[in-house]
Amino acid sequence: LIMCHLCLECTEFLISHLNAVKHIFIEAFSLDDEELIRQTLRLGLRYHNFTISLGDQFQDLVKKTFSVIILMCALVIGCIGNQVVKDKSIGSCLFLLGYSSGLSMLCHAGQRLHDESVSLVDSIYGSKWYEADVKFWKDIPFILARCQQPMKLPSFPVGYLSYALFAVIMKTSYSYLTVLNNSSEK
Repeated sequence: LIMCHLCLECTEFLISHLNAVKHIFIEAFSLDDEELIRQTLRLGLRYHNFTISLGDQFQDLVKKTFSVIILMCALVIGCIGNQVVKDKSIGSCLFLLGYSSGLSMLCHAGQRLHDESVSLVDSIYGSKWYEADVKFWKDIPFILARCQQPMKLPSFPVGYLSYALFAVIMKTSYSYLTVLNNSSEK
């Protein structure tokens, strides 16, 4: 559970960097001096590249650390759910709650990172780029193209961490629960 919380914290750290990039680009097009606009755009691009490199390193760590956990998560939740149904013990209920909340933290972190990295394009497009000098307009498509690649947290065999993955894992764990419950009754 602590590792899942750490993943959520690192995601929020990356999101804070993405928000700073948004503000730099928005501020760049609200300036009046052409040289200052150019310098601010360069700063925004360098900062965005730095944020992307941090994101790539974080994605490698998440893939190496949480892929096995995500792969086994449906089976483990199904088995713990079967234990809850049979024994009705508080310990197994708490363990089920802890495992489910850890999974939800991981999937929430992946979804937030994806959504915030995609919203970078909207905020740049929503800035006052049209009020800047025409020679800066040719840079806008390149900036937008660079920002359109969303950051995602990989879960090696099953895709990317997101709310959809959480729903699939919970459905699969319910299927395991029903199979285990039906096989133990016979």
